Amino acid sequence: MSGTVRFDEPSRSSSLEALSARISDLARFYQLRSRDRVCRHGLTVSQCYALETIVASGGLSVTELGWQLGVDKSNASRVAETLVDQGLCRFESTPENARIKRVVPRAAGLAKAGRIHAEIREEHQHALESLPAADLLACERVLLALAEARMAARGVRAAGAKVRTQTSRRRA
Repeated sequence: MSGTVRFDEPSRSSSLEALSARISDLARFYQLRSRDRVCRHGLTVSQCYALETIVASGGLSVTELGWQLGVDKSNASRVAETLVDQGLCRFESTPENARIKRVVPRAAGLAKAGRIHAEIREEHQHALESLPAADLLACERVLLALAEARMAARGVRAAGAKVRTQTSRRRA
């Protein structure tokens, strides 16, 4: 029968709406965790995010860390100082300007970030292991597209590197 509506195939619009709702549910779960609550290995959620960002980038300024985390410079500085105090990171001056401090990971920070990443990956793996490879690839593409769109709106790349430097922002 031509022109018959099939109810077993959701429309693209309703599929997008349902997917958006599930992503919002997941984001809400992660966002509603207290930033100051201990997350893993004695670190708060903010410290875990900061350590992950610092390790992924190989080191960045406190201002860049704030951009990546979506917090102001004073909050980024406080989190970075805590990671330095715990021996997970260290401050170093940049060759271009000795007044600008970069936060770089220490061996202990690399190791702790690796353990945290492995635990999170294992949790996700248990939740996703029943999905076919094609579905996993589709999920990865969806999440990457959403992350890139959100990060672009904030002026950073999803992979952790900033899109524009502080100098180029002043020129813009």
